[in-house]
Amino acid sequence: MVAKAISSSLLLLIIFSSSSLAASQTKTEDGERQILLRIRKDWGNPSVLGSWNDSTPTRHCKWTGIQCSADGSVTNITLSNQNIAQPIPAAICKLKNLSILDLSYNDIPGTFPTSLYNCSNLLYLDLSSNHLVGVIPSDIYRLSPRLTDLILSDNNFTGEIPPSIGRLSAIEHLSLYTNFFNASFPAGLGNLSNLQTLRLGRNPFAPATIPPTFRNLTQLSFLGMGQANLKGEIPEFIGELTGMRVLYLQQNSLSGSIPAGIWNLKSLSVLYMFDNRFSGEIPESIGELTEMTELALAENSLSGSIPNGIWNLKKLRTLYLYANNLTGAINIDRPIGALGLEQIDVSANQLNGSFPEEFGKLQNLAILDMFDNRFSGTLPDKLPPGLRWLDIANNKFSGNIPSTAKSLRSLTAYNNLLSGNIPVVLTGISELVVLYLGGNQISGQIPPGISELKYLSVLNLSSNHLVGEIPAAIGSLQVLKSLDLSTNQLSGSIPSEIGDLRLPKLNLSSNRLSGEIPISLQDAAYNRSFLSNPSLCASSEFLNVPICKHGSHGLQWKLRMMLIVLASLVSLMATVFAAFARRGRHGRSNGRVLPTWKMMSFYPLDFPESTILSGLTEDNLIGSGGGGKVYRIVLENHVAQIVAVKKIWNSRKLDSLLEKEFQSEVQILGSIRHASIVKLLCCLWSVDMKLLVYEYMENGSLDRWLHKKWRVGEQIEEMNSDHRPL
Repeated sequence: MVAKAISSSLLLLIIFSSSSLAASQTKTEDGERQILLRIRKDWGNPSVLGSWNDSTPTRHCKWTGIQCSADGSVTNITLSNQNIAQPIPAAICKLKNLSILDLSYNDIPGTFPTSLYNCSNLLYLDLSSNHLVGVIPSDIYRLSPRLTDLILSDNNFTGEIPPSIGRLSAIEHLSLYTNFFNASFPAGLGNLSNLQTLRLGRNPFAPATIPPTFRNLTQLSFLGMGQANLKGEIPEFIGELTGMRVLYLQQNSLSGSIPAGIWNLKSLSVLYMFDNRFSGEIPESIGELTEMTELALAENSLSGSIPNGIWNLKKLRTLYLYANNLTGAINIDRPIGALGLEQIDVSANQLNGSFPEEFGKLQNLAILDMFDNRFSGTLPDKLPPGLRWLDIANNKFSGNIPSTAKSLRSLTAYNNLLSGNIPVVLTGISELVVLYLGGNQISGQIPPGISELKYLSVLNLSSNHLVGEIPAAIGSLQVLKSLDLSTNQLSGSIPSEIGDLRLPKLNLSSNRLSGEIPISLQDAAYNRSFLSNPSLCASSEFLNVPICKHGSHGLQWKLRMMLIVLASLVSLMATVFAAFARRGRHGRSNGRVLPTWKMMSFYPLDFPESTILSGLTEDNLIGSGGGGKVYRIVLENHVAQIVAVKKIWNSRKLDSLLEKEFQSEVQILGSIRHASIVKLLCCLWSVDMKLLVYEYMENGSLDRWLHKKWRVGEQIEEMNSDHRPL
């Protein structure tokens, strides 16, 4: 009987406990649910949080961006890239078990939200790529003592990084890059002994050396201080941080030789030190960094030869050594060890010798820059099979043009000693965008098959020994923007088809062309395009060529002049009408004059730029963040094509050099064709804005795909912001 009574009591206790637990869980869930609804209300009930709805039976743990623990309490809010444009509600810290808060890539305004001090269990806080302003508060240490990740990059914070940040002793990952901090580096950063990642790049800090207190950051594996106003020499203690895997020190004013200790960091996989003032030689011991995947020492004053050991780094993918004082030949042990190389840039040095035959074995090599050196000899007929970009300009290469690179998108070889005919097989490189062979000794005729290069945007064959007529088939190159055939021995008439292309740049001067220039090219814009062709004439006085002589009554001349005048009037009226139409459609913003747009296309397009510009409306917006906005635009052409447009605002004015870098980068991106890469149709840019126009992926994942890619791109933007196209 006693045993039976005990069993009954235990059963009742279990039932009571279970009921109490269930009641407690229900109470917790109800409370957390109401807090989330309050947060949604404070954010203005955005449509993206439509699942946060009390009228549906769905548990709040399944709402968008929410994760819970077993008892139903919210532990994770991840709402990255959700167009949130209101401050962070204080109610968010009423979620007592909240440990992860990710609100990155939104439009959150205001100063740093000190209400987050009340989130006592917070482990991870990411507010990057928003519109936060002001200084980081001096009592930032009041954040959760358990916080391991603090990510505030890509905002508009100013002033100093408060020294008290060093009191957040649990911090392992601190990211503050791309802000406007303008004071010195706080010594307190050296107190973060658990720090593994420190990112301070792209800030206008007061000029300073690398702080000596960083010696204490013995757990550091990632140090990002590119474009941070560093000066002086790299301290020797950097070589003592043996766990270092990624080191970004590019675009500073660092000087002296690179300390030997850096070459002893056996775990180092990424080293970016370009655009500084380093001198001395690259030691052979660099070949011992067996984990190295990306090495960028460009734009310094390094001398000596390229160490043989570099070519034995089996994991190396990217090598940038351009714009130094490197000399000697490229000597590579056979077989080459760095078979995974994808990008090599050794341009703008004083290198000599022949083209390395071992490069032909690099199956993954996509970009090879060797221009502005003293290389000589013939080019191998076997180039890397996947090569997309080859620039060997301003060298002394001789012999025939190689014809095996079937994947080329850009071939630049001007100012060499190349000879022979243009290989017919070259016209079979169907996706070639740039062909620049000027300043060589190429002879023969321009092959008619050049019309097969449907994506050709730049064709420069100037200063060679070409003969024969200009193929009319060039007129079928619908995306051609620049044509230079000057200083050859071309003869015959100018094909009228070329006039249909409306080329922004045309140079046919210094040839033996004859006859009348096509009416469509008799425009003041081309007044220097036909110089030094004695047998050319025009019926227009706008050009620097003689007037054509016609019959005694001059009827044909008068008729053509009338047609020119009429065409000019029609063109003028169309321009005025379009200007008023754009003005009426877009208006002016706060009295500012509308920007002038430039356009670069990579495919034949059947829509004007105005169609893109008029589609940049809130109705077409599908995503936004600190780096820009994405629009889905249905074009009004014959197939109702759908495109995705990434709009990037320039918060800081770019100089002409950066503008050229942007154009070069998008030209590379536009030339690449790959199944896993969204097709870049064209780009447009003005003084304060850039537009990238992509094909639209109908499976609904385009916005997420693009933002994922751009997010990765912006995370490494610290190292890529101002150097060669990747």
